[in-house]
Amino acid sequence: MSTGSRARVLAPAKINLGLEITGRRADGYHEIRSVLAMVDLNDELTFTLRDDVYATRIDGMPGIAPEDNLITHAIVAFTSRTGIEVACDVSVQKRIPAPSGLGGGSSDAAATLLILNQLHGCPLQEEEIHRLGASLGSDVPFFLGSPAALASGTGTTLTSLPAPAGCVLIVVPLLDLPAKTAALYSRIRPVDFTDGTNVERIGECIKAGRSIQKEPLTNAFERPLGAIVPGIGDLVRRMSQAGCENVTLSGAGPAHYSIFETENVANDVTQRIKGLLKPSEQLFVAPFRTTPLTVDIP
Repeated sequence: MSTGSRARVLAPAKINLGLEITGRRADGYHEIRSVLAMVDLNDELTFTLRDDVYATRIDGMPGIAPEDNLITHAIVAFTSRTGIEVACDVSVQKRIPAPSGLGGGSSDAAATLLILNQLHGCPLQEEEIHRLGASLGSDVPFFLGSPAALASGTGTTLTSLPAPAGCVLIVVPLLDLPAKTAALYSRIRPVDFTDGTNVERIGECIKAGRSIQKEPLTNAFERPLGAIVPGIGDLVRRMSQAGCENVTLSGAGPAHYSIFETENVANDVTQRIKGLLKPSEQLFVAPFRTTPLTVDIP
């Protein structure tokens, strides 16, 4: 591709339809089971190639230091793997709150790898991109594949699933949780371990085309998050009061969600819940995404 070539992608959020930790490995990492599903709440990334090497600029992510930005990490990883010196302008319309447990940073990293690969003539095969994604974070490979998947191991072993039906109502409390995921994992105890069967049941329901709206969706981080943020239970209470069933934590949180069979029903609940939310809480309604992340090159 030549200077001025442009590519755009909508990088979706995800939710965890249950998250179980089955134990701790000898290497210190934890074994998990989770069903991941993309939802149509998207960051929009636009890349434009430049002719001056080492001049990559990222706009639209104020307050996020370059060393904490997974877009930067993905650019560095791509250059290291391919030897291609990347020079581009990156424009980001950030819609997925961070940090929230919705995977926005991982999705942006996956989108970056796909865009750079296509803009530079596809030097990496699909398997190589997945390995590169896994080196950036455990959720990144998921965003490179199907819109839903059963995750196991450290989260990078994926079995594709069809997209669930329905949509989700998501509430994100804006909290200051430094090193959130590490802090929560440090509080995981044997009492939080389960055998993974609840998540596997969710996967079977989705494969069979059955509704998961009323299926119990447990998350191993609920107790540790409650210990760090004692008031988080009040959010669950208010969501339930408005008509949300099976309110569940996504990922390491603090986003909570409820599943609805139709967007119309979710919108009805949205009207009731608006008056119960705090100014620091963000509300989203999004259908499950049915297509994988795709790069658009004009």
